[in-house]
Amino acid sequence: MPQLTGLSVLIVEDNSANREALEKLLASWGMRTASADSAAAALTRWGGPAPDFVLIDSSMSDVDGLQLAEEAKRRGKSLKSAIMMLSPGSYHSMAARCRELGCGGYVVKPVESLDLQLALGRLIQKHDAAPALAALPRLRILLAEDNLVNQTLAIRLLEKQGHQVFAALTGKEALEKIEENEFDVVLMDVQMPEMDGIAATCELRRKEKKTGGHLPVIAMTAYAMKGDRERCLEAGMDAYLPKPINSRELFQAIASALPFAGGGAAENSRAVDKTPSSAENQTPSLPARRS
Repeated sequence: MPQLTGLSVLIVEDNSANREALEKLLASWGMRTASADSAAAALTRWGGPAPDFVLIDSSMSDVDGLQLAEEAKRRGKSLKSAIMMLSPGSYHSMAARCRELGCGGYVVKPVESLDLQLALGRLIQKHDAAPALAALPRLRILLAEDNLVNQTLAIRLLEKQGHQVFAALTGKEALEKIEENEFDVVLMDVQMPEMDGIAATCELRRKEKKTGGHLPVIAMTAYAMKGDRERCLEAGMDAYLPKPINSRELFQAIASALPFAGGGAAENSRAVDKTPSSAENQTPSLPARRS
């Protein structure tokens, strides 16, 4: 369950029984609740310090939830923390309108406890990811992942933030690309054919003892068994990321593994190659590794 204690939520629901049930549920999670039984009351309570979340019924009798969201947006209110409670019959059309308005999320009525927890957790992840995202310059990232679905997801998350991503399907292929090119960080799946991530990282660290330098490697594994993290770190990996990947953990892991992240370093002060010329001649194509 996401950490909700102390966070504030405005419940906009004209059905008193539903409103009271939501108040009781959210209060049991340690949240500070306030309620409104109409759109007009909601806009009044939405003024001043904004609540952390706004939970809006889509089908109120006076003004429906989407109309309320439109008016709130017109008045300059952010909808990034708003969650719309949608009726099942009109779910698809209303969900599309929620996305157009910039609502943070939506759940289907009758609202289930787990669904609401997940919706709140997703919004918290978006907010928590922001500091790590802001700390990162644009990076050249090698993604060693043989599962094409996981590979596509990771590439999408990384490229959305402006990073260059190059893929390898095996540990052996990852080592070949590292030998020929420069990268800022490697995302290394632990379970891969031909050569797994542990073996590939051990071989990389063995070579670095002769050549110098240290390329940050982040382990990725779907098998979060006891001792996995220690085994990865013993192999020379710098951070550990369980799968399935979420954006907050991904960018926090990258930020923790990089020597310059979070320190306000400029993009041209990367520390992968310790030679003074390591940031020269950067181009959109895959840059050659310097000896």
